[in-house]
Amino acid sequence: METIIICIVFLFLFFGLIGCVIPVIPGPIFSLMGLFIFHFFTSHSISLNLLMLTILVFLFTILDYWLQLYSVQKFGGGKKAIYGTFIGLLVGMFFFPPFGIILGPLIGALIGSLIENKNTYDSVKIALGSLLGFIFGTVLKISISVYIIYLVISILI
Repeated sequence: METIIICIVFLFLFFGLIGCVIPVIPGPIFSLMGLFIFHFFTSHSISLNLLMLTILVFLFTILDYWLQLYSVQKFGGGKKAIYGTFIGLLVGMFFFPPFGIILGPLIGALIGSLIENKNTYDSVKIALGSLLGFIFGTVLKISISVYIIYLVISILI
């Protein structure tokens, strides 16, 4: 029975890692769910403070969404560029996966900032800010998910 549970845990960890680059799937939350299943339903226990790790997972998940919008704003984008980023994310995610996840917000921010009467140079700068925010958010999510995978594997070995 424990072998089946460990297989389920690894499914959660796998989808958690995949979810780090696909915005529809809350990657770190899936990884955390796998860790909780591992901790509570197997004979293995985790000595790390699960509450602290849970807080980090939710903080990183929130930061991921916030970073992209913040970076658009920090690079000079207004409301239309922020809306363009969000709309571009949705359109890219559903119509052009997997590359649309990266290109959608970039193009959306570019179009939104061009609509706001920004010049082309500023619009490209704002769009690159969107890309930078996406990359930082993804790195945060991947790092916490990989750490959770490391915890599970290190306990099993």
